[in-house]
Amino acid sequence: MDIFVSLSTLPSLEELGAMWKTLQDRSEHSFLTSWFWIGSWLETLPDNVTPLLLKAENNGQIVGAGIILCRTRLQFKLLGTPAYYLNSTGDPELDAITIEYNGFLAERSSAEQIIEQFLAFLFANHEYHCNELFIHGGQDPQMTRRILPSGTRLLVPRVRPCYSVDLNALRESGENYLATLSASRRYGIRRNLREYAKIGFFDVKPASNIGEAQSFLNELRKLHQAYWAQKQLSGAFTNPFFDKFIRHLIVKNFDHGVIQILRISAGVRAIGYLLNFVYEGRVYQYQSGFDYYVCEKYNGPGYVSHIHGVEHNLKIGHHTYDYMAGDSAYKKAMGKPSAELSWQVVQRNTISFRIEDNIRQKVRRIRNRSKKSRHLESVAE
Repeated sequence: MDIFVSLSTLPSLEELGAMWKTLQDRSEHSFLTSWFWIGSWLETLPDNVTPLLLKAENNGQIVGAGIILCRTRLQFKLLGTPAYYLNSTGDPELDAITIEYNGFLAERSSAEQIIEQFLAFLFANHEYHCNELFIHGGQDPQMTRRILPSGTRLLVPRVRPCYSVDLNALRESGENYLATLSASRRYGIRRNLREYAKIGFFDVKPASNIGEAQSFLNELRKLHQAYWAQKQLSGAFTNPFFDKFIRHLIVKNFDHGVIQILRISAGVRAIGYLLNFVYEGRVYQYQSGFDYYVCEKYNGPGYVSHIHGVEHNLKIGHHTYDYMAGDSAYKKAMGKPSAELSWQVVQRNTISFRIEDNIRQKVRRIRNRSKKSRHLESVAE
């Protein structure tokens, strides 16, 4: 395959969208690298952010693509080094939307070869000279390691497990979801279900139109923010870009059937709201808000809401309910390990980067020792 790679300013979003959608049909990808997400992201980025299109062509046909942001990252909080970011910006405020299952779009038949050419190009390109490439929430560091350009190295500073429910297997088993959980978890959730049932019958209501979706999102937002506020922390919607992006994503794509917002109620009282993305049979559980004051006793609105969220998606025929990245207790309890996402950095193998990495590792060890010490002190008390 004779691959030609280029990096250029974006064409019109209409032209880019047509190209992206054609290529994604020939590529392994997720909702978060589909045009539904990428197009909404590009439309909501601030005007002072300038994305570039990384493109691979073979005999005039586009076989690979990615959105690249160039940014100067500070080393040692002092020295600037030029960095690339794949489908993200490098700005924590703008990246708070948290892309997962990230990666280049590449034609299935030659994906590894195309991505190898992308990396070779990025680290040889003199017009947009760059020292490192960040791939947040990527899936296969072993593949990246196999195809590293000469003179570069791969760091994987962060790995997060994903937990999910195999709805096809659950459907074939004939069991209900609750029966598949651990005995202790079943006991707690059944207790909660009995308490909520005293208020009224359970109801799972999916938003049926854009107006209802916006109304449900507003309620989800209130509950989500209230939960984090009582912990004296900022919820996701405190971030203006996150709020803007989610609202735009829903309005733009609701009628395409990829947005699912569920209201779970007991009688007339809403217990919780779940914001999910639905794509090719996979349900991505992205955000939620729960009312922790419905019952004075035996609360657990999150567990009860997810029980009903899974059962709802089981009934309508989807194949996976994905809690996405993170090792929160509820994800471990409610799902099974299904994937690992890694935050990857491809870097030029220079002395300054090696020194920076050594310092970072030492700081991490000191912090871990400090956390362990505080834990032991709390146990002793």
